[in-house]
Amino acid sequence: MDTQTKRHRELGPWPNRLLSLARKSSHWIVENPHIRRFYQSTWFNSSIFILFSLICTVLLTLSMNTLPSYIREGDIAAKDIKATQNYEIVDKRSTERLREEAVSNVLPVYDWDQSANDEFAREVESTFDAGRQFLKKKKSVSKMPEAMLEPFAQSLSDIEQADIKNALEQDLNVQLSDRVFGILLAHAFDPALADRLTTAFRETSAQPIEGRVDDSGFDRLSQIRVRHLSSSEVTFEETWDDFSRITTLDEAKTALSKRLSGSLSDSGLKPARADVLSTWMTGNLTPNFQFNRTETELDKQK
Repeated sequence: MDTQTKRHRELGPWPNRLLSLARKSSHWIVENPHIRRFYQSTWFNSSIFILFSLICTVLLTLSMNTLPSYIREGDIAAKDIKATQNYEIVDKRSTERLREEAVSNVLPVYDWDQSANDEFAREVESTFDAGRQFLKKKKSVSKMPEAMLEPFAQSLSDIEQADIKNALEQDLNVQLSDRVFGILLAHAFDPALADRLTTAFRETSAQPIEGRVDDSGFDRLSQIRVRHLSSSEVTFEETWDDFSRITTLDEAKTALSKRLSGSLSDSGLKPARADVLSTWMTGNLTPNFQFNRTETELDKQK
């Protein structure tokens, strides 16, 4: 018995059958020219290459790693675990801490509108100018010298005075109390008096005047961002760390009252009349330095 026959008997019936079938198939392929041509074709080789590439890709990307159900945050992995996708892991406590630090570093925004009180100053000048013109129109005295206006104004009847007051309020849309109008008329709307009033008013309003003290808390701040406005338009911005120049509205009114007291006393105006005009001017002084809550909140959201 030859060696090959002995080996077939040792393998058993089924392996022998498979071997026999493989021999017949290979013999059939070799003898069949169509099958041989197919296996030698470019199409077959390309298909085999593509199939091999796909198998390699699947084997390289396929991960059999699974996460055990008993693992907990902070555990050390026994081996490297390959992620099957991108994960975003947020450290909520650190993120919140960094967010609070960023928000706390945002500077409060303040708007400084230095033109906020200009309208009233111009209104005062217009009142004096129009008042003198109304006086000159009375009784055809349009060419009356300025020096003669004061005695002429004092000689007007109550009706004539009321006519001038009504004309001023209607033409200029201003509101004048009887006491203020009486003093202006008694001095014939003197331009020098107008200059003293408006100069003191503009000097005071040139400083930053804060209106809402509760929103500022300058004692708790180290810096603020100041936006300079002109006619409600931002001209430029800067950062302040010195708040000594900022005054409250009450402080600004006190400063204006002192300026007017000195200026009006030099003009020879009676103290009682000076007090009336001072009250008129200080009552129309408004804040020009305001906390901008909206802009501050927008900065915090950036």
